Amino acid sequence: MTTLGTLARLIAAGQIKLSEKGDLRLFDERAVIIYFTILEGMLDSLRDVFGEEEGSRLAYSIAKEGSKRYIRNVITKLGYKGEKAIDFAGDMASVGGWGKITVTSFNSQKKHATIVIEGSPFRVEGIAKHPICHFSRGMFAGSASVIWGEDMDCVEVHCSAVGDEFCEFVLERHGELRGKMARKQLPLEGS
Repeated sequence: MTTLGTLARLIAAGQIKLSEKGDLRLFDERAVIIYFTILEGMLDSLRDVFGEEEGSRLAYSIAKEGSKRYIRNVITKLGYKGEKAIDFAGDMASVGGWGKITVTSFNSQKKHATIVIEGSPFRVEGIAKHPICHFSRGMFAGSASVIWGEDMDCVEVHCSAVGDEFCEFVLERHGELRGKMARKQLPLEGS
């Protein structure tokens, strides 16, 4: 289903609600719409205050923890597990403006997934030196950690900000990704 089709289906099913007082709810979770320039400013501020490496690590950690909380609440309410939960998380991120998200490989036994984003909001004017989608990879790691019930990490192996056609992410168990990165990636949390 297209992103617009998913959005229309959610509105029709009463899963997206906006009260007269401006309370936006998605699956009974309080939601806010934030402009990308605000998110971009937050990331720039983290880098300015803490430096490129630590600021990027913090962005990853913040997104990972926030996604754990969101996904834990929503998939518990909906009863989703495994690949259905991963697909749901990707659909919700696409509806939220994070780009067209496709799970290209998924192995629940090995705790491994590959995810592609076309149209990432982190495309930048000019070319970045290394992958920069720290919020996206944090969201994927947090969601997968809840869905698979163990600490997961995510690296970005292709990034539109460095000139690649799309962004591609690899999810694996915490500690298993070191040394497997196709491009220079800033360190994962706690590394």
